[in-house]
Amino acid sequence: GPPKQGVDIAAAAALLENTGPEQFVQMFQVGLNGPKAADAKLVLNLTFRDLRQNWVLRLENGVLQARPAPATKDASATLSLTRPMLVKVITKQAGLKDLMGSPDLSIDGSLLDLVKFFALIDKPDLVFPIVLPKE
Repeated sequence: GPPKQGVDIAAAAALLENTGPEQFVQMFQVGLNGPKAADAKLVLNLTFRDLRQNWVLRLENGVLQARPAPATKDASATLSLTRPMLVKVITKQAGLKDLMGSPDLSIDGSLLDLVKFFALIDKPDLVFPIVLPKE
């Protein structure tokens, strides 16, 4: 059966700090709740300031497409942050107070669309069986 306790995501912070932007984007793609996102249509820019890298995220028909590209003008919002700040957000080491006014994070455009996007990303189930028993 599954372990009694899941992975402590905060303990994985050091690992996540060495994770590339493409893995973070894949995490969003895997976590997307397709049925909930079926009617959503969003275009967002995700900019990693410290890495000087931008990703264009397009959500349509319950599918999240992402590619490294210059920021697109048709995005409703741009989330610009550093990789360490994204790690703090993911590991819940940074709360709303930490985000407001932080030099490591800025939002241009529709905050509502960003909230809508992140509401469509399911939290991972950190307690699951690695090996299924034979039946």
